[in-house]
Amino acid sequence: MSHVRNILTRWPRRQDIVDDIGVPYTTVASWIAAGSVPAHRHVDLVESARKRGIALTHEELARAHHLDRFTSLAKEARP
Repeated sequence: MSHVRNILTRWPRRQDIVDDIGVPYTTVASWIAAGSVPAHRHVDLVESARKRGIALTHEELARAHHLDRFTSLAKEARP
């Protein structure tokens, strides 16, 4: 599982993210499927986590994206 997907599973329900951020359910589902949250939604996601008592920092979210991208590139480079 991707690092970003791991973070997104901290919310009990996808609908909680939808309710907090105000995006369609399909948007959150696509973030989970892709293992990526658009940068312009990072502040919203961290704020949602804070309101719900979910541990998440901007640094952790950025690092998760970085690690997922690095892992993806490493897999592509394998012969």
